[in-house]
Amino acid sequence: MDSDPSNGYEAIAPIYISGRGSNPSGVGASVVAEWSRRLPPGATILDLGCGPGVPISQALIERGFTVYGVDASPAMVAAFRSHFPTMQVQCAAVETSDFFGRMFDAVVSWGLFFLLTPEVQRTLIAKV
Repeated sequence: MDSDPSNGYEAIAPIYISGRGSNPSGVGASVVAEWSRRLPPGATILDLGCGPGVPISQALIERGFTVYGVDASPAMVAAFRSHFPTMQVQCAAVETSDFFGRMFDAVVSWGLFFLLTPEVQRTLIAKV
């Protein structure tokens, strides 16, 4: 595993959070909102590589879902907690996370998999 489990996101967290991380209409939100229509009301969703939670987790929370986030960047996790204090978030690499020791109705991961090697991708898919 790389010495930086956040894949460089911790170093750019302030820039990311002030850009994409503060734009609720950002890329992916409408796609995730449409996808979530297939889920049962009140579903519990795991957001892998959640970042600050905006816009992906936010789109889900606004639709009444409970979101659990996992991100390896401490700054991103702090921003997620600030945005959604009633939601659970874990500061861990997705490869080592225990996913809160529970099952979920659905899993979303917007913009994370391309950062992972094919081997890690396969392992993570099997783990999910």
